[in-house]
Amino acid sequence: MKADELASRWSSVDVERIGTILLNGGRINSVALSELPLNEDRLDLRGIQLPAKAFTAGVTVGASFVPPPPLQKEVNSVCFESVDFSYGNLSRRLVKKCTFKNVTLSKTNLEGVSVHSTRFVRCAFDRTNLNGAGVGCDGTRFENCLFKKVNFSKTSFGRAEFDDCRFEDCKFDNVDFFGSSFERCVFVGKVYDAWFRGHYMSVPHKPEIFAGFVKQFGVARPNKMKDVDFSNATLSWVTFSDECDLSTCKLPEDEFVVRFSRWAELLRAVEARIPFMFTPDDGRVVESVKSFNAHAQTQDWYIVSFRDFSDDLALGVIERLKELFVEEAKKIGAFAS
Repeated sequence: MKADELASRWSSVDVERIGTILLNGGRINSVALSELPLNEDRLDLRGIQLPAKAFTAGVTVGASFVPPPPLQKEVNSVCFESVDFSYGNLSRRLVKKCTFKNVTLSKTNLEGVSVHSTRFVRCAFDRTNLNGAGVGCDGTRFENCLFKKVNFSKTSFGRAEFDDCRFEDCKFDNVDFFGSSFERCVFVGKVYDAWFRGHYMSVPHKPEIFAGFVKQFGVARPNKMKDVDFSNATLSWVTFSDECDLSTCKLPEDEFVVRFSRWAELLRAVEARIPFMFTPDDGRVVESVKSFNAHAQTQDWYIVSFRDFSDDLALGVIERLKELFVEEAKKIGAFAS
């Protein structure tokens, strides 16, 4: 069925009953809602529209006249088990202390949703709308979840934990994962303009900034990036900061992507040699290297994609710059790739 056909099949009775569970807590599965159909062994809630705002009196949903139900802004203590929520709508809600197990969220509208203290297990997000969503406040876990073609560029992150998850062809433009952590995750496709941090943002000599984030979001799990696999990803303008451990990451098979340790020390060594290795005719070499200094004081490991310099530097200059980094890294024991 098409999206509009999926949405039109829902009666006011169905919408109100499920809305009541969202308001008061409980279970949404094939046992609690046994009169509803299944789709591939999942409770079939495809297309159901459960917007956070109340309906206007006299509106028709499906084939039934709908009186205005209670205003719904929060989903609290609800357990979704083996549900297909594709093309559904849970937008602009506070989702708190909930559990999603084996739930399909394909093209589901989660725009503006705020997720707190919630657990997702074996869930599939496929082209899911997370525009303006806030994920991870008070700790939210994703375990064995698939994110496929999800646009994270306008998603705000707090204290999310991702374990054994897979990200395929997602959009990360200008995404800051903030206090989020990743273990045994796989990234496939282009990873552009994403920011991975080891913990909340910290500023040297200003501990009150870090303490403020702890007070607001709670203590975050350190992001060790343990066994994170980028081997089938294309990394471009990815930032690492705040003691983000990259020692166990698997890199793409790309000669221009190199991992280093002792990052601040290495940058100083490279910068000292640039005047002797490059001329003004080579382009903005100094500026390119200095751009890394912003986070070098809080970051020991770094993965550099030297192709990122292609807008300012010729390929031959980039190759020489990479060779300089590798040469200096080997001298101080910082060559990790």
